[in-house]
Amino acid sequence: MRRWVTALSLATAGIFISVFGALQFASAAGATLYLTPASASVQQQNTIKIAIHVNTGGEAVSGVQADLSYPTDKFDVSAANVASSSDFPTTIETTVGSGSIHIVRGAALGSGGISGSNLLVVDITFTAKNTAGVAAINFVSSSQVIRASDSTNILSGTTGGSYTVTAPPASPSSPPSSGGSSSPGSSSSSSSSSSKKTSGSSPSSTPTPAPTPAVAGDKIAPKISDVKVVDISFKAATITWTTSEPATSIVEYGVTANHGLSAIDGSFVTNHKVVLPTDGLASGYQFSFMVKSVDPAGNMVTSNNATFTTKGLTLQVNVIDQKSKGVKGAKVSLGSRTAVSDKQGIAKLTELPAGKHELKVQFGGKTKSASVSILDNENAKPQTTTVKIVTSELPLYVKIPIVLGIIVLLAVVGVFALRFIRSRGGGGDIGPLASGPTEPSSAAPVNNVDSLPPATVVRPTEVGNPNQPQQPQ
Repeated sequence: MRRWVTALSLATAGIFISVFGALQFASAAGATLYLTPASASVQQQNTIKIAIHVNTGGEAVSGVQADLSYPTDKFDVSAANVASSSDFPTTIETTVGSGSIHIVRGAALGSGGISGSNLLVVDITFTAKNTAGVAAINFVSSSQVIRASDSTNILSGTTGGSYTVTAPPASPSSPPSSGGSSSPGSSSSSSSSSSKKTSGSSPSSTPTPAPTPAVAGDKIAPKISDVKVVDISFKAATITWTTSEPATSIVEYGVTANHGLSAIDGSFVTNHKVVLPTDGLASGYQFSFMVKSVDPAGNMVTSNNATFTTKGLTLQVNVIDQKSKGVKGAKVSLGSRTAVSDKQGIAKLTELPAGKHELKVQFGGKTKSASVSILDNENAKPQTTTVKIVTSELPLYVKIPIVLGIIVLLAVVGVFALRFIRSRGGGGDIGPLASGPTEPSSAAPVNNVDSLPPATVVRPTEVGNPNQPQQPQ
């Protein structure tokens, strides 16, 4: 049962293909598809074997869908040229023709997936046609690498290849017939003379990019110099450089050092100019790139890796409080870009990359987060978003000084109140706070006569005669 479910899931993944964008800006980082060799030369009517490999990025994968495009004027290929050997033993689909290749391979049923950094998906043998020039073979956006655990596409990048189809070396011309017998020496002399005339004759009516004898003996690659990025805009950039001899123009670029995208001009020139397609760029992103050139003999030269950043977009953030009034002094940030809101509560962030991002607004010790999608439309007005933040509560760093100030104020008022009470002489019942020595009063005491008992008059004569009756008072 488990094997049947695994097989059904893999077949479904091969039939229902989700469109995966060329830049993979928001995809899960993980697997990469690439060709080996990434560049080579092949003579007309000869064959070249090109292998499709996958680096699973440490994930176990259940299947790979590799979709390629190739120029039909340079190469011929059929389903019979697709080898059966693979690290993915389950063959699900193979379709070849009209400039496209569609291959779906799966891991062994019931294996739980396979992982590795250099897994072989399949070998394909191409036959070079009689048209000389540079041929680009690239992965298209429908390619996928399916993770075994959840059937998610984890493809994060692809690297195609550039191949030069060259004409075969020119064979020496045969000497003209002498019409009679001659000695070996005279025949040799006649042949040598005839060869010199042939090499000095006028060129053929069909022009070639470079003289064939020079192509056959040329083993020196051209030299690259003066690499520049010009005309940078929102979704536009042009790469220019020069070479020491006529050669093709190849630019490999992408949002990572692995590139994954390419733009090719097969003309043999010394002053190179490649305008990158707009569907391979996005506003506000840094791109890594390198340039390559191949001369008519198939010698390739590659520049060092470099970077450029496309022009970014603008986002206006309106920060308001719970009363819908603008908040001044709020810090607004998106990635490395920051701004502070003005008195109307407006903050503008510039040079932003397109896509979905997290916006943060900080004010009064609080942080408010919001998700915002920036559309890649350089012709529209700056996008606007509104963030509401509560401002009623004071931040802690404001509350603490206020509380301490109130405590100090109450203490000062209490001290002055105590001194005032003591200075008034302790009038009233003020309890223990009024106890203590008091200053003596300087005023004379006042006697209340009405409150004294009646006085008794004692006469001296009466004291000495106790038998004499006393007179009533």
